[in-house]
Amino acid sequence: MTTTSTRFDMVHDCQRLFRLILYAVANPGVWVDYLDIVGKFEKNGLLMPLLLTLCDTEAGYWLRDCPASLTQEVAMLCGATEKPLEDAGFIFVTNADAPHDVLRQARPGSFFDPHDSATVFVLLPHCDATIEQEISGPGVPPDGRVIELPRDALPWLRARREMALEYPLGVDLVLVHPEGRLLGLPRTTKG
Repeated sequence: MTTTSTRFDMVHDCQRLFRLILYAVANPGVWVDYLDIVGKFEKNGLLMPLLLTLCDTEAGYWLRDCPASLTQEVAMLCGATEKPLEDAGFIFVTNADAPHDVLRQARPGSFFDPHDSATVFVLLPHCDATIEQEISGPGVPPDGRVIELPRDALPWLRARREMALEYPLGVDLVLVHPEGRLLGLPRTTKG
């Protein structure tokens, strides 16, 4: 049984979600809502629209503990295949238990092809406890921006900061809130 619904439009919903992801990454620290798209899926609603929007026969993904049924469905719907972590363009982590291990293996791009880096989507398990975090960088007002982040996101920010890669190398992070919201933190965002 597939997890997709007949209400999900592979063209229009994917285009709209792609624009929302771009907006989130271009405006670091701003939560973007995609709950109406999430609601179009019977299960895996947070994950499936992201996989179907971003992945295809060339842009592979890695998903921690990916069930075989999900891998088969994604391959059937958009032709994307799961790849080893170090080769994946899109990395989906469904639990926040090993940020250092994941980020250490993720592609940081190269000086000649910085755009060949990975984007890591962290599906946060819950967002009850939040903290304020100041961020700065491109897309953020010159005096910085204070954002409210789920506490579970902090290990990912800390692990990325500890990588200490030289610009333009790095890994983009997108936090996925359990209530169907996205927050982009590109590699150039400090915080």
